[in-house]
Amino acid sequence: MDSKPFDIKTPEISDYKSRYYLDNLWGGLSYSPSGGTFAEIYFKLSDLMGDRKIGITLGINGNIENSNLRFNYMNLARRIDYGMGGFYLNDANVYKFIDNSGGTYGYLRERVRNIGIMGTLQYPFSKFCRLDFDVILNRKETNYDWAYSDDSEWTEDFIDDHIQEQYGLKAYDENIISPQITFNFDNAIYGATGPISGWKSAVLFNHSYSNLKNHSLFYTDIRRYYFFNKRYAIAARFIGGTIMGETDTRFELDYYSGVRGFHDDELRGRNKLVSNIELRFPFIDRLAIAFPLPIDLGYIRGSTFLDAGTVWNKEGLMLGKQNKAKDLKIGVGFGPRVNVGYFVIKFDIAWNTDLGKFSRPSYYFSLSPDF
Repeated sequence: MDSKPFDIKTPEISDYKSRYYLDNLWGGLSYSPSGGTFAEIYFKLSDLMGDRKIGITLGINGNIENSNLRFNYMNLARRIDYGMGGFYLNDANVYKFIDNSGGTYGYLRERVRNIGIMGTLQYPFSKFCRLDFDVILNRKETNYDWAYSDDSEWTEDFIDDHIQEQYGLKAYDENIISPQITFNFDNAIYGATGPISGWKSAVLFNHSYSNLKNHSLFYTDIRRYYFFNKRYAIAARFIGGTIMGETDTRFELDYYSGVRGFHDDELRGRNKLVSNIELRFPFIDRLAIAFPLPIDLGYIRGSTFLDAGTVWNKEGLMLGKQNKAKDLKIGVGFGPRVNVGYFVIKFDIAWNTDLGKFSRPSYYFSLSPDF
């Protein structure tokens, strides 16, 4: 028999200390004819138990001053989750002015900067749905400048103070407190390039208290995914929203949550309705290229889509006239997408139509999964 050891080793027990490790690292690059190029990097850290999470997003747009930064911390150790964060966000809208002869008179740029902090409480009802309560403290800085031609520099000394006040073009600062409540449901199952089965939905109500103008926002985003025949899926999405009160905030029909193939930066409104439907299918099972570079890609997916939506204000809405779409904007298109491990490469071609004729094609390249 083996003899009993003289030294008995006992495990050393100590209090748990959080040490953070990298969970996700994601980078993206997108391009659209109306928005130009935008690069973004996101990474997430968490401790060993997954109870504490840190997320940081950096969006690079030209230079550091005009870039975006988001930081958030979440504690999930108990039934009620809580978190906090901060943000530094920049946005800009450019408007073209046309003189009576049809020539370009100049360009007006509206620059909006939001700096603030936020706190959140989350109560999960189950694995798939939860209720969020958020409070955001935000300082909004709005400035205007002018360019006389495509290649001239932007300047703030373009119109006298009287004209700026008359047309609402005077720079201003706004302090805002925004409580918000959101119901989330998500039981979606993902494929290689995006969700293929289940539901994703969010319904939120927000009211903003401001030193200038108070307003409320109601917004909903509901998505349904049908998986069939082992490799195919239909994705449908409905977006609806309305803005109430005195505010300059408006909805747009941008690429990601709007109508692909449609471009009009001046079309903005207090109300928004959008519907998207996609058929997601296997496109190329394997693509092998030997020269000039050895490239071997598998499971390339395809998508064909139909988008329809509109934004409007209080005045009458006319969806169609004389068998053609008027205020209702419609886009159709298709494109391949492939998961290369760290991100999804997507390339879409889209056309806008009024049911009478089609526009020239618009091209979208992005490094992000399907909605």
